[in-house]
Amino acid sequence: MNIKLRKGLVLASELLLCILNGVFLFILPDSGIWWLKSYGNIFGLISFIIGGIPVIISSIIELSHKDLTADILFSIALIATLYLEDFFAVSILIIMMGAGDFIEEWTLDRSKGNLESLIELQPEICHKKNGNTDDNSTIDVPTKSIVRGDIILVKHGERIAIDGVVIKGNANVDQSSITGESLPIFKKPGDSVLSGSLIMDGYLEIECLVPAKESSIEKVINMVINAQNEKSEFQTLTDKWAQFFAPTIILIAIIVWFLTQNLYYSVTVLVVSCPCALVLSVPTAFIASLGNAANHGVWIKSGDSIEKIGKIDTVMLDKTGTLTTGDLTINKVIENHLSYSSNKILNLSASLEYYSSHPIAKCLLERNSMNGLRIDLPADYDIIPGVGISGTIENQRYYLGNKTLLEMEELNLNHIEKGVNKNLDEFLKIEGDAGDLGLILAVKDEILGFILLRDELRIDVVNFINGLKTLGIKKIGLISGDNEDRSNQVADELKIDFVRGNLKPEDKFEIIKKEVAQNHYVAMVGDGINDAPSLALSTVGIAIGNGGTAIAASQADVILLTDEISNLVHVIDLGRRTIRKSKINIVLALFLNIFGIFLSLIGFLNPISAALWHIIESLIVVINSSFLLKVQPRILKN
Repeated sequence: MNIKLRKGLVLASELLLCILNGVFLFILPDSGIWWLKSYGNIFGLISFIIGGIPVIISSIIELSHKDLTADILFSIALIATLYLEDFFAVSILIIMMGAGDFIEEWTLDRSKGNLESLIELQPEICHKKNGNTDDNSTIDVPTKSIVRGDIILVKHGERIAIDGVVIKGNANVDQSSITGESLPIFKKPGDSVLSGSLIMDGYLEIECLVPAKESSIEKVINMVINAQNEKSEFQTLTDKWAQFFAPTIILIAIIVWFLTQNLYYSVTVLVVSCPCALVLSVPTAFIASLGNAANHGVWIKSGDSIEKIGKIDTVMLDKTGTLTTGDLTINKVIENHLSYSSNKILNLSASLEYYSSHPIAKCLLERNSMNGLRIDLPADYDIIPGVGISGTIENQRYYLGNKTLLEMEELNLNHIEKGVNKNLDEFLKIEGDAGDLGLILAVKDEILGFILLRDELRIDVVNFINGLKTLGIKKIGLISGDNEDRSNQVADELKIDFVRGNLKPEDKFEIIKKEVAQNHYVAMVGDGINDAPSLALSTVGIAIGNGGTAIAASQADVILLTDEISNLVHVIDLGRRTIRKSKINIVLALFLNIFGIFLSLIGFLNPISAALWHIIESLIVVINSSFLLKVQPRILKN
């Protein structure tokens, strides 16, 4: 049975027993039993058995483990009230305690964004195609049995069960549950799709790219579970305070009893001082923020990450696929060898990139396919992140990448064939002036040709940079594996002062290391394999998940699943609000606890009204945290 439902039923039964206790307390005759008095108190006794004894047993177990919690304070208060033969007060205390538990469970469940509905986004059964793609017959199989290379059919009104690529059909796909995009996206052959997405119309045949257990929706579910369970340093600190609080309050109650010789005062102090509001102050704020971020297509892996995000003062950015769309197009192919035509240069380059998931590979393979050229799979394939690729095709070793690759491989490129005038220096000048991404195709002793790729900036990237400045981010930097001219051009366009180009992964790593060593809270935003070390080292690693590599995503603390990079401004703002809200909650909880103790000492509160005060404390903290669910992104303007 659902925990919230079970607690709700127990609370309802205790409420009924309390009402019966109160109604019959003065109607039914005296029982003659010294400790029970009226027969009406039988209902209070039943309430104590149902709701009180389990708490007392739990407290004894916790005490044996040296774990001091609010339940121990309640248990002592219950036993003392029972000793005072006030069964109606016992019923009220149990109801208030049960109401507090129910409110806590309900609030956390609401803040978590209903994990059950998230799990339902992945169908348990999918339609797997028999044989090849021309065979239209399907069989229904468990989603978890689908592996890479399997083909499934998804019809109108059904959810996509796996991550894959469309090989047949057209459809409008609602990805809002995964990416937060408000409008359906039209999908056609060659487009990628995410598990958990809904087919609005049409149908799709999809080839599975990763096993179902590694799909986007499964990763999202696991991230949500981990984020909800993992505590931040801030949250752990409040737990420690609560542990300190319990013995302190018990000591105060003993002193009050000694000074007043009135057990009711001591019980009142115990009840009003339970640190439930303090315990709830941070986790409710953090979980509400995690839910808000998820609604805007940003998945945060832990509560600790949301706290770190709120402290960010430095942001370092990769360029390709991060500030730019990553959807490259070929601007020009330049021949540098009489025997190698532009088509042959393109075909060799696409073959070398066949195993890569980088946007460059996607661009080259798509153009190669459009030209109807056959792929020759490379042997002895070797990738150098941020620099290039080498491989053997038809017994010839080829190199494809930037100038750094040629220098690292110590290629002899002095030979220029007669009649060809596009040498390396001239190419680099053309590339720098155009602001394009340039690839060099070479063999051991000569350059065969050049490919110029163009990559556009994301639509909202200017808003993103301006938003970071509005938040007061002290330092914004662009660190890229692309050449310095192209990196400087993008930095100038976005008005970014700190820019470094032509970097290898270890160079990016050293820049992040230096910033962290200077006690800066650094967010690194990237999407490629070459960004993974920097993402792992930074205070907060942010991966552009839509098209980014799995390695980058695995090293990141935050994953952006949409193309709207400006949503990261909202998350940083949300992190800051979360820290402020948590501090306010802590102050509120402590103030209300201390004020409640004061009211108890002057006799203004009794055990029943103290229980009500305790519930009000928790509600104030919970309601204050819930406002974070409603925070909307700032309106950013160019």
